[in-house]
Amino acid sequence: CLKSLIIGGNPGMVTTRHLIFTIFRMKYLIIFYRPSTAFDECTGEQSEITGFWSLYDFDMRVDMEGNPHIVMSMVAESENYFHLFDWKTGFYHFTIDRNYLENPGAVNTSTGWNWSYVPLPANDSFRWTRHDGSTNYIFGTMAQISLDRDDPDNVYIVANIANKGELSSEYDADDNGIIDDPCNTPDFPWQMYPNWSEDIWITYTEDGGFTWTGLLNVTQTPWDPNNTGANNCSPEEQYVHTAHWSDDADVKFMYQQPEWNFNEIGDQNGPDHKNRIFAGFKNLYSPHYDCWMYQTGDVNLDGTINVLDIVKLASHILGTNLLEDCGLEMADVNGDGVINILDVIELLWFPILP
Repeated sequence: CLKSLIIGGNPGMVTTRHLIFTIFRMKYLIIFYRPSTAFDECTGEQSEITGFWSLYDFDMRVDMEGNPHIVMSMVAESENYFHLFDWKTGFYHFTIDRNYLENPGAVNTSTGWNWSYVPLPANDSFRWTRHDGSTNYIFGTMAQISLDRDDPDNVYIVANIANKGELSSEYDADDNGIIDDPCNTPDFPWQMYPNWSEDIWITYTEDGGFTWTGLLNVTQTPWDPNNTGANNCSPEEQYVHTAHWSDDADVKFMYQQPEWNFNEIGDQNGPDHKNRIFAGFKNLYSPHYDCWMYQTGDVNLDGTINVLDIVKLASHILGTNLLEDCGLEMADVNGDGVINILDVIELLWFPILP
């Protein structure tokens, strides 16, 4: 069971009683933020949203000043259904000054509980059924907190969430990136998104959770459906856990990756296979501050690697349109410290989007 957590040598503590009371209150803290109804365009049914449901896999950490930080999932619910709303369903961060735990003030004030939506693409996982066909990916999607020991305003959240990739032409005949018939969807994500794969994502705040900076897919391991090998399964990164303490440059974490061809008990989900365990860190900063949220090769910094990046990189090499700051750093595709035609060649090998 959860015991009282002594706060880093400080005289205060966050107790089990505080935590239970907090969890009970969470969905009411953001009640004004939720939509009041949900309309199903396929069935024509309208449901009244009555509250939020949360999975038990939440995370709580305490910073060096003794203040609790909690991240937990929130899914809107009606009498009969759960409902997914883009950029409302997902993970929320909660914190409060420990001195006001017993008698919190108004929500989102200096004396009350403060909450914010964490900009992770949770619905890319939440809306799908897992391998066993009976449970949802919300039951394996985890978000974890890591804190800066020297600055309690610096908070990382690391999560294992799907990167859906491109839509299959079977469901997008006109190739416009929009599902042709939203009422005709398969059971499993990889049927609609051939490159769908669970990856490790990081987001970061420097103001205690009021705003979140960037969103980085750290692992980027899409499934290659054209690989016809005997064990052609999506390379999933699952069940991420963070170190309690990181710093203002590095966030430390570990995750599991199931070996899909080794299963002794017969269940199909990731934890029921032999798992490799990986541990490491991600450095957020580079020679140009705040470039960490961009991917190498994203020369025009639009969040997508495509032919426009090749054109912009070539223009820099020819001297007609010179890159600077983060664009310049993302242009060193092969990492040799020099930007030249070899980077263009390397970029041509990327899984280029149209």
